Amino acid sequence: FQRRQPGSAFKPFVWLAALEQGARPDDLVLDAPIRVGAWSPSNFDGRFRGEITIESALADSVNTAAVRLEQQAGGPRAVAAVAARLGIADKLPDNPALALGTAEVGVLELAGAYAPFFNGGLRVTPTGLESIETGGRSTPVDHAEPTRVIAADTSAMMLRMMVAVVAFIVLVERGER
Repeated sequence: FQRRQPGSAFKPFVWLAALEQGARPDDLVLDAPIRVGAWSPSNFDGRFRGEITIESALADSVNTAAVRLEQQAGGPRAVAAVAARLGIADKLPDNPALALGTAEVGVLELAGAYAPFFNGGLRVTPTGLESIETGGRSTPVDHAEPTRVIAADTSAMMLRMMVAVVAFIVLVERGER
């Protein structure tokens, strides 16, 4: 399977790590220039908004907020641990650019790791097979039971923020933002 950089599709793992350290969707995060060592990320649009809610920062995919939240959550290793718990099996680098999705991951892995955001915090293992046919017999593929990997209240906050992402995209497509 090919690996790809997920870019902003990786950011929800950063936000989840921050929520698990006590952040809440209505908390404020600074969207302003930031430097981590010699690295200084910028936002896609080149603008800075000042203090914005964590929810708005995810909806608007704000890079500087992602890096700040990664640092608040304990750094890249903490974010990598969250991603691994949700199903990202690839070894992720201990690098602050991880917050912006610069590590390579498998597409099926990423899709499976997103499932807990939308199903109450339960991890599932994605598979494309229902059964295996051999010698004229059909053997069902054993699917693992879903496992809780996000606390229910935290899962509800993540779902709220992911819905805000979709609402933001709709507004952009309509030209209302």
